[in-house]
Amino acid sequence: MGSTPRLSARDFDALWRLVHDLHGVLEPEAFVRLVLVQLPALIPSEITTFDEMCPSTGASRHWVAPEAAVPLGLISIWQQVMHEHPVLAYMLRTGDSSAYKISDFSTRRQFRDSTFYNEWYRRIGVEHALNTSVAASLADGLVVGLGLHRRDPDFTERDRTMLNLLRPHLVQAYQNSLVVSGLTSVIDGRHNGAVVLGRDGRVLAATPAARAALNAFFERNGRDAARLPEPIERWLTAQMKEFGSKDRLPVPHLPLTVDGPRGRLVVRLLDSAAGPVLHLTEERHSIPPEALDEWKLTAREAEVLTWLVEGKTNAEIAVILSVRARTVDKHCERVYQKLSVENRTAAVRYVLDRAPAVVRPLHPTHVASPGGRGNA
Repeated sequence: MGSTPRLSARDFDALWRLVHDLHGVLEPEAFVRLVLVQLPALIPSEITTFDEMCPSTGASRHWVAPEAAVPLGLISIWQQVMHEHPVLAYMLRTGDSSAYKISDFSTRRQFRDSTFYNEWYRRIGVEHALNTSVAASLADGLVVGLGLHRRDPDFTERDRTMLNLLRPHLVQAYQNSLVVSGLTSVIDGRHNGAVVLGRDGRVLAATPAARAALNAFFERNGRDAARLPEPIERWLTAQMKEFGSKDRLPVPHLPLTVDGPRGRLVVRLLDSAAGPVLHLTEERHSIPPEALDEWKLTAREAEVLTWLVEGKTNAEIAVILSVRARTVDKHCERVYQKLSVENRTAAVRYVLDRAPAVVRPLHPTHVASPGGRGNA
């Protein structure tokens, strides 16, 4: 590789505009579209590709511009020969994801004599390529990268410098799009939410539904808003420690379940390219208005009744509702009178017989293992 060239003011201006656009991308599909459209204007390319490749398995996915440049029928050939791509092989071997040209690894004659060239590049009319990666897993043999291709001339050191300057922004924009996409996919209902965490476990962003759920189920007591409630922090630390061990296979991430006055909060840990994401699901189990009218229950009596259906004792209900056990006893007595039953077992049966599809017991998200692990 030659010395790093000085870029013109025009080049820097074009780079800045593309960087600005990249950091506004909010989903992977938009990231790919932006790159395929704008990158060739910055670095002239006849065929531009965004690729997910795993040579060890032959699996790959490709986005190509222009689409007609690579016929679909040729993809099966690519899957057979991609392991011979000199830049891809180098990235997987070294972890170096900087911009490299094929001519960095072989002369033009050597390249033209290769099976890879004759089976692939010759068929699509390409003589030169410049590649970089935005994500890679050496352990899995996976590379997610960009390819710029043209017949002639070869890519210049100016082209390489432009791509290397752009690459950190491509990496960050791609990771950001994955995080936002992950948030969108997990928020699938009014009572769901998500919290994006930094590598240090502090809150980077949270949806309104997530913040509302955290405030409803946990006392903040002046705690820094960037920190999770203590029970979640302890659970998260245990989960991350489990996956930090290299001595054995880790136990899968176990959800945290928290009972509260208005239902149950289930917290799940998801992994993303940029860091951990918490998915919060609030399971509300209130009795519908029509049942309240028919049974003449107050809102508090309905809460007590739903926890009876859950199998909670009066003492447990008192803790959940932050009231005295004697208060729960009184509520239960009034519920029994209104339902014309004598005890809690009969009250539960009364509800399940008359509204089985409305008031359902919540099933546990996991059970204790033989080693004694239970809910966090």
